[in-house]
Amino acid sequence: MNSGLITLTELRRMTGLTIYSTRHYLDKAERCGDVYQAGRRGGIFPSEEAYRAW
Repeated sequence: MNSGLITLTELRRMTGLTIYSTRHYLDKAERCGDVYQAGRRGGIFPSEEAYRAW
């Protein structure tokens, strides 16, 4: 995760959660501003700035 990018699959493997739980908590984290989702298939970044720099 050097660039800050992580995929949904990687996040699921790290946490051991189901796809539904992963998406649920990821959506909550995004609403709080803790992460940035670049579309459904674009990946997960720590911020929108990190996404734009990637």
